[in-house]
Amino acid sequence: MADSDFGSPVLRLSNRSHNYFSESRRRVISKQQDSIFFSSVVEVENGTALTTWPTIYLVVLVDLNRDDAIDSHEYEFLILDFGK
Repeated sequence: MADSDFGSPVLRLSNRSHNYFSESRRRVISKQQDSIFFSSVVEVENGTALTTWPTIYLVVLVDLNRDDAIDSHEYEFLILDFGK
């Protein structure tokens, strides 16, 4: 599932899908960092926004060399903790 241009700040959660963020959704911080803003988290199965944000575990993939394959240096594991 793909989010639209910058300004649609929804992180959709599902065990069977992924979020795709085009270059227009990311803001460059440095050569090695981009940022993406989220104001809500939605469970895809029931379509409702979460009011209490859980800890979220992510794998972020970036096809740096654009060869349509993810190499070992093109992914990171992230943990989002919203300060319970």
